[in-house]
Amino acid sequence: MTQMLARQYKNGQHDAMALMLNAHDPNQTSRDLTYYQHIAQSQQQLVTALVQQQRQLETLSAQLEQQVDRLDHLSSSKSREKRSLLQDKTSKLAQLGRIDGEIQHGQSKLSKLQEDEKRLTNLIAQINRKSNGVRPKPHGRPPSLRAKRRKHARRNSKPPFSPRARKTNDAASWPKMPRNKASQCRRKHAVP
Repeated sequence: MTQMLARQYKNGQHDAMALMLNAHDPNQTSRDLTYYQHIAQSQQQLVTALVQQQRQLETLSAQLEQQVDRLDHLSSSKSREKRSLLQDKTSKLAQLGRIDGEIQHGQSKLSKLQEDEKRLTNLIAQINRKSNGVRPKPHGRPPSLRAKRRKHARRNSKPPFSPRARKTNDAASWPKMPRNKASQCRRKHAVP
């Protein structure tokens, strides 16, 4: 058989009908026909396999095109997201720069206020040192009438009045002290 195939391949004879008509030996012809049938079947199987492979390749090609389209779509959406993120980043950086400027401005204000506070503290300390000899009168409750009477009695070096004198209503024993400022003013401005 291999000799027959080789011979046909070299001579370019592939037609089974021509081989039958030209054959001299009927036994050889019958064997050649059987071989040709096997060859035709294997060729048919090969063609069928090639057609199936072509269909599979077309299906794979269509799937590949879909994948490429999907990847293109993803790539474009990712590039849009990237542009959006870059815009957000630039806006955040600008905002951060503004906040940083405000912080620096606030820190400079704070340092200036701290310097002013130190100067005021030094000035107050200088004023206190200069006025250390002169002390202001303490602010408190005004002296009571009893305290005024005691003070007046000490000045006049008279002994303080006693409760016994109060009972006798002796006017001489009472110190001559006005009860309030209004009566004091009346006495001063009284017309004789």
